Amino acid sequence: MATLAASLQIQWDAEKARSQFLPRLLLTTLSHDCDPYILIKQANPCLLVRVFVNSGPDEAHRFYTYQIIMSPLHYTVANPIFVIPNQKPITDLANDLKSGNKLIAVLQKLSGQNLKSIRGRKRFERIQNVNEILKFCKSNKINTRNISSDAIVNGEERKILQLIWNIAEHFQMLKIQEKLKEVSDASSNVRDTILSWFQQVTQEYENVSIHNFGQSWTDGNAFAAVIHFFRPDLLDVQFVMSQKLQDRFELIFDLAKENFGIAKLLEPDDFEKEKTDAKAMMLYILTFLSKLPSYHERKEELELKKKRDSVRDPDSDSSTDENDAESDDDIVDDKLDAHEYEQKLRHILNWLSNAEKTLDGLKFGNDLKATVAQFYSFQNFMIDITERQASIGFLLQQGQKLLSTQLSATLSDKFVSYISQMSKRWEDLRTQSQSVQLQLHKTLNAQQADRINQFAKKLQDLSNSVQHGTSAGNDDAANSRILEQIKDKGTQLQGEFKAFVDAMVLVDDESGEEGNDLEELINALEKDFQVYFALIEDSQAKLMLSKNLDQETKISQDIQSIKQWLDDSHEKLIQQDDQTVLDDADSFKARAEGVLLFQTQIHKCRQRITTLKKDYQELNTSDHVAAKRIKHDLDQLVRQFDSLKIKAARQKSMIDKSRNRIESFDIEYEKINTWMQDIIPHIEDLYTELEPLEIIPDVSNKEKQLQKFLNNAKENESSRITLERLLTQLKENFGDAFLDHFQQRMDEINDNWKILSELLESIKSKIVTSLIIQ
Repeated sequence: MATLAASLQIQWDAEKARSQFLPRLLLTTLSHDCDPYILIKQANPCLLVRVFVNSGPDEAHRFYTYQIIMSPLHYTVANPIFVIPNQKPITDLANDLKSGNKLIAVLQKLSGQNLKSIRGRKRFERIQNVNEILKFCKSNKINTRNISSDAIVNGEERKILQLIWNIAEHFQMLKIQEKLKEVSDASSNVRDTILSWFQQVTQEYENVSIHNFGQSWTDGNAFAAVIHFFRPDLLDVQFVMSQKLQDRFELIFDLAKENFGIAKLLEPDDFEKEKTDAKAMMLYILTFLSKLPSYHERKEELELKKKRDSVRDPDSDSSTDENDAESDDDIVDDKLDAHEYEQKLRHILNWLSNAEKTLDGLKFGNDLKATVAQFYSFQNFMIDITERQASIGFLLQQGQKLLSTQLSATLSDKFVSYISQMSKRWEDLRTQSQSVQLQLHKTLNAQQADRINQFAKKLQDLSNSVQHGTSAGNDDAANSRILEQIKDKGTQLQGEFKAFVDAMVLVDDESGEEGNDLEELINALEKDFQVYFALIEDSQAKLMLSKNLDQETKISQDIQSIKQWLDDSHEKLIQQDDQTVLDDADSFKARAEGVLLFQTQIHKCRQRITTLKKDYQELNTSDHVAAKRIKHDLDQLVRQFDSLKIKAARQKSMIDKSRNRIESFDIEYEKINTWMQDIIPHIEDLYTELEPLEIIPDVSNKEKQLQKFLNNAKENESSRITLERLLTQLKENFGDAFLDHFQQRMDEINDNWKILSELLESIKSKIVTSLIIQ
């Protein structure tokens, strides 16, 4: 059984200290399946707490020194005491338990069930772990009312303490289930049933009235009555009740510890009414109940004793207190008692035969899993031996007393043979079992050490692969992938190692050195893992530095390349700005094609700069210093590009305007020219018809025709004016050679317009003259 010992020095008040420490001690003792002996002594201004546990019936207590300094706001632990098997020590309730992993480990240890557990580094992982705990509690009817996963993960100490107490109470209740069945009128309420059990034990004792878990116990009379009921030879109830409260509880606690193995969880001062801690009291009473013998068996013993006393000779000198005690041990001198004793001897000898066969058949192999299974099986075997020790010793005492009575020579010789055989075989079994236990411990430690060395060998191989896995021939991306793969293998190996350590069994040989060797191997390998991951991080950092340098160089080169293009393009735009007049159509076409091509180049340049900005952001994330070195050049490049973009837009605008004016001129020309070509022949026909006449017949119709022509000309005169305006605008950007074609068309339109105007004026004059004559 694991040994737990500590000496604590706490600078805090007793009540608050107990509310902090008892849950942790409870976690520890429940996890180790053992009960601590706690001595709490007020020594102002400090509270001295001494905790120790028997590691076995024949082994001395072992002590280790721990120091915990506490204040009302926080506490620190120099050497932690609160240890869950295969888990890191609990040094802070709020922080160490909120991930859920340690509580899951405790529940698995207590229940023998497997619960899902993940790392608990992130909040959602902790929530999942605590949900698994609450799910387990609900399925096992452990009270979780008003306890949420958020409260535990947030480190709310009150809720954490409440959950721990509820779990502890549940499993303490499980230990006493069989005893509670002894209550004839058991209540549906478990606490009432517990009280009923104690009530039936103490029903014949005066000044003892048990009706709760507080005031009924504070005078110590109830504890004294319970002890006396099962072991009347240990104390005189009236004498105990006459003692001072301090002395009374000191005696009760000592007797309970020495004779029933009941841990001393409280101090006499704790039973003062104003200091009574309900939870601590409940825990001590439950511990009492779990360690006490069966009520029914004790009741049967008392009834049997009463029957024997009734048939005993009232004048016999043997009716003394001493013989009364002997009758409690079932020492009688009739044939029936001798027969019963022989049956007990045969039963013990049969058990010894089976135990000897178990030891003889125990073989150790090379499979660690099988050896661990053998360890736990043999541990139960040793517990069975330990539990048998008291009954065998008692049986030997009975035998000696029975042999002192008047037995037949045959029966006496038989008993002597049996007793001698049992005594020798018992000592041989103990010696052999201790030898086998030592061999098993050494085998287990050796196999576990070998397994740890295998992990160490794999880790060394991975460390070598970190140094030789990357190659200068690979690009940075390939080397980065290789390092990430090696890191993943190390993480997987570390997970396997942690799982192995969680399942390890740490045992000591006689010297205690092998257990220490295993711990040293574990600590050394954990440090090797730290070195391994540090090596990977260093390699990744170097790779990242190389990558960043390459990235910085590439960005700088791209900036210079784009800058050169921007400088050349800017110079070309300046030259084009100086050449504002285009001499011919070919010049205009070349300028227009150049502007179109330049717009495509501007778009590509914008894409390159966008890519540069993304590369810069990536570099800034990984290497701020390198990014800072190129930031000025990049910002200048962006400003230069924006300036060029504005100039290019101005060039494009000029070309677009010129193109639009040319297109507009052609449209207007076609429109007015088509109209003139259509209307002038009609006007000429009218003029030819009216020219020889002095008096025009039907003059009103001719007048109407004239008005129609005049209106039509007026409507189309705006197109001619638009043509003149467009031609004037074209002269701003084009030379005479380019404008020749447009000027000819304008002259053509003006000539036709002149002819049209003269014809209309002549017709008008003719019509007016004819009207005057008429």
